[in-house]
Amino acid sequence: MTEINVLLNIALQTVAAVTKEVVPLVVKQLRQVIVDYYKNNPDPFINYNVLELNDHYILDKRIGFHNGKTFIPYEEIANWVDSINNPIQNMKISINPDPFSLAKGSHEWEQLSKQGFDALFAKKRFKANEPIIRLCEVSANATSITIQQSHYHDQAFSNLVLDYHPDPNNQHEPTLRKILDKEYARKLPPFSETRLANTIGIATLVFYQESGKLVPYFVKRVEKIGVFPKAIHCTSSGAARWPDTNVEVNFENYFMNHMYSELEEEVGIVKNNILELKPVAFCRELARGGKPQLFFAAVTNLSRNQLYQQRASAIKMVDTSNGGWLELEKGGILNKNDVVIAKDKLEDRIKSSGLTHEAIGSAFYGLKYIDKNKNEIAEYLKLKI
Repeated sequence: MTEINVLLNIALQTVAAVTKEVVPLVVKQLRQVIVDYYKNNPDPFINYNVLELNDHYILDKRIGFHNGKTFIPYEEIANWVDSINNPIQNMKISINPDPFSLAKGSHEWEQLSKQGFDALFAKKRFKANEPIIRLCEVSANATSITIQQSHYHDQAFSNLVLDYHPDPNNQHEPTLRKILDKEYARKLPPFSETRLANTIGIATLVFYQESGKLVPYFVKRVEKIGVFPKAIHCTSSGAARWPDTNVEVNFENYFMNHMYSELEEEVGIVKNNILELKPVAFCRELARGGKPQLFFAAVTNLSRNQLYQQRASAIKMVDTSNGGWLELEKGGILNKNDVVIAKDKLEDRIKSSGLTHEAIGSAFYGLKYIDKNKNEIAEYLKLKI
């Protein structure tokens, strides 16, 4: 049996527990699609090539489909799908009260960092410098973490420009990633490395049902955005925003509430529209040098038409002339007749536009979540198992 057929069967078996007729989620082609897309559409700031990242880093825990043969470009810190260690109740969060100051490093590092930042800004791929959450320390299985307030510009000077060099055609020129490789022997730098912002990302893939089938709510990114431009993406994502100082320090206030607000702002899905927002994993992303990433999964009871209406309302709320930032395309695949990528067009869309690393990770853990909670999901959506 070929690898493609094996992966297709795994996807079908995983989701078939919920519905008798399912969408394969194009898991069968993740590997080749990603390699081909980023080979033909390189980003000057970050190398997104999955196979190169797989070969590049020496990892403690690789993750992937089919015994790791199809690589998911993250290192796993904690998997909460099968764990009783629910971070909402059990994660201990400590605050480092000192304002974070990004270390300048050597003259070479400082120069490359500033050149990358200036080039990214010139491309209009970021603008706001909002306060966001930086990870300082994490325990085994993420039962406790220490965080610190940083700002978006900190990651634009570091994790977001790791592979930038003013002369991209010269493969021998230094980059921030190459400097780190020499110091850490191709292992991910520790979170104590203050030349990197290591801000915590949050991402959710929402599934909806149509004609008894579960369909992933993938969206397409705009061109002018910090990471993963123009590619097919999970439903919603962002850098975890630092909350108001008067809130209680817990997982819900520092991560869950912001994930809910991202879903509402980007696609118009509100808390009452989903079964639950489930934190499923905490990982480190290889493309951005080990930047921490929280993955969530959710199932909505909204139909495709309702999702379109919610999405249209969300777009109207974004005031791009007054500091708003539209991250997802308005038209194209997100038109009136196709609010999300239609199940019969999903494979072709991913082939043409590529799939982001966060979308891969979200799908990987989202499938596990669906399988684990098949009875509750079927009851919520009134599906027959």
